Amino acid sequence: MTMQDFTNPNISPLKVGDSLEKALRWMEELHCHALPVITEEGIYKGLIYENTLLELWENEIEWNLIALEYPDTFIYENQNWMDGISLLKNDKEMIALLDEEGMFLGAITAKNFINKLANIYSFQEEGSILILAVNQTDYSLSEISRLVETNNAKILHLFTDTIPQEPFRLLVTLKINQIDISRIVATFERFGYDIAAKYHQALVFDDIEQERLGLLFKYLSF
Repeated sequence: MTMQDFTNPNISPLKVGDSLEKALRWMEELHCHALPVITEEGIYKGLIYENTLLELWENEIEWNLIALEYPDTFIYENQNWMDGISLLKNDKEMIALLDEEGMFLGAITAKNFINKLANIYSFQEEGSILILAVNQTDYSLSEISRLVETNNAKILHLFTDTIPQEPFRLLVTLKINQIDISRIVATFERFGYDIAAKYHQALVFDDIEQERLGLLFKYLSF
């Protein structure tokens, strides 16, 4: 899974030279309150909000004469999806996805981001989430499944993701059909697995991503 998977394909960016009328029309058609703005070359410049455009309309001022909001609020395509949670936590409607050269690749809306995660994690089904950090050479789906099943549990969903800062490591996310996974966690620890994060009935997050995962569940509880 990459950050590109979270982009909203319906959101198209405005260009610096576009008219105020076009900007407002696009927002109305897309049912959104903000749009990303790029240069003719595709470089991301920031976000423009509907309430700002309406004020400019009333005062007959072109929007490209004002400073855009959140020019530094973006995420690179090679970043982990957990970084997106931190960026979206302050009621931002969307963030821009860029390549390493600053070229705009797409827009990630808060709603799209949350819905995507909800589908991935199967939140509609009761259970717990366990995230393992493993070396790519040590990853074994059959062993992971066996360790879960020895505790009379089943994996409802599993996906892997790379760790940008550690290219030879994987994050393995498990959705398990038990509320209390303390015995399962103990089993993985006994077999030498690193527990990156866990969420279960006790509402405990024990890892370096505690704050970010807390934000994730806060979003999904709304």
